[in-house]
Amino acid sequence: MCPDLVGAVVIEHRLADHELAKNCYRLVNISDGVDACMELNLTTRTCTIFYPKNPSKEVWLHEQAHCRGWDHKRRFRGFEAHYLWRPMRELGLVQPPADERSIAKEGG
Repeated sequence: MCPDLVGAVVIEHRLADHELAKNCYRLVNISDGVDACMELNLTTRTCTIFYPKNPSKEVWLHEQAHCRGWDHKRRFRGFEAHYLWRPMRELGLVQPPADERSIAKEGG
C-alpha cells in the first residue's frame, strides 16, 4: 500500500449501486461506470470513500491509496488498466521521498 502522505481520517460508505452512482457521478466524470470513488478534503484532513456493498480488495486498496494522497495516470494494455501512481499535485510534492520512489512505481 502507498505510504500515507496526508494523514486523513477515512470514512467509508458501502452503498447500493444506484446510491454509489449518485454519489460518484458528482465527483468523477466517467460515463462508463465507476467501481468506487472518494473525496479528499486536505483542509479538514478527511477522506470519504463511496464503495459498492462488497468491494474487491483491489478497489479497496485503490481508493485507500487516493486517501493517502496518491493520484495516478491510467495506461491500457488491451482491456487491462495499469496505474502509474504519484503524489497528488495538491500536496506540492514533485516526487515522493527517495525511500518511497520504488513503491510509487510498483503501484502504491
